[in-house]
Amino acid sequence: MKTLDFNLNSSKNGGKISAFNYSRSLNELVGSWNANVAGGSFKAGNSISFGNVLTDGIISRAFKDSSGLWHLEGKDAGVKLMRSTPDISELPKGNAKSVLSYIAEFCDISFSMSGNGLDGFNVRSIITGSTCAEAVLELAMFSGCIAFIDNNGRLCVATPNSFKPTFNDVLDDSGSDFDLDGYATHVLVSLTRKNIEDTANDDDEQVEFYSGSTPSTSPDTVSYSGLLPNGTFSYSILQPFNVTKSASSSVTQNGVTVTTNEEHDYEYKHKTIWRDNNEYVLFAFCEKSYTLTRVTEGDY
Repeated sequence: MKTLDFNLNSSKNGGKISAFNYSRSLNELVGSWNANVAGGSFKAGNSISFGNVLTDGIISRAFKDSSGLWHLEGKDAGVKLMRSTPDISELPKGNAKSVLSYIAEFCDISFSMSGNGLDGFNVRSIITGSTCAEAVLELAMFSGCIAFIDNNGRLCVATPNSFKPTFNDVLDDSGSDFDLDGYATHVLVSLTRKNIEDTANDDDEQVEFYSGSTPSTSPDTVSYSGLLPNGTFSYSILQPFNVTKSASSSVTQNGVTVTTNEEHDYEYKHKTIWRDNNEYVLFAFCEKSYTLTRVTEGDY
């Protein structure tokens, strides 16, 4: 992840954006977004862009409630890479860049790569992924690179040291930098607008009223549990990041009980900003550690 320069317009397709969230991960190549828009016209399956935040995304769900507010969900341009991988005989022979360039063209997505990756090898034979996204991540990893979709909807493959994150934040009129002290694997932007209205009171004075609420800057843990055919399970999700914090399961079959526990630890930073009487919060977070334990009791 290199630089995120956010400049989100207040309107879209004839309606006013009241809320917008966008999350993407280096581990999946496909980012998810959702938005609330007052007015306008939208249809599932149509392409959509939000300023220079998200380009050439797709609307997967569009619902208009009784108040005229549209509830939209979708994916960014990375969804184009969810096609099945071409047959190996169709892929070009050569280095990683030649294969990645072919896959990008096959998926109709623009492409950029620093270096060639695995020169001297016929890399098409090492692809095991069933989707183009999986193939891209595999070849990027073997080439010592990271792969991501940038704000312009382009597939980028580059060495980590060439994409040190600076996160210039143009939501802040002062142009301050958001220092992450390392590489963030995930970014989440919550734009919850607080519009100011001037209303005269009994003394004919102007009073400021705020609509909406300040976005939370502390993650919350939401827990779930349930029954399996031969056991139980439970897990917790860290919101608003929508990532797994912990999970456990216990299954007993033929006198043998297998208990599995996993724990994830995350580091995050945030910044809350005002611009044009609207409030914004930007999160950047990454997974610091992951622990998996499995205990078997009984004899097979």
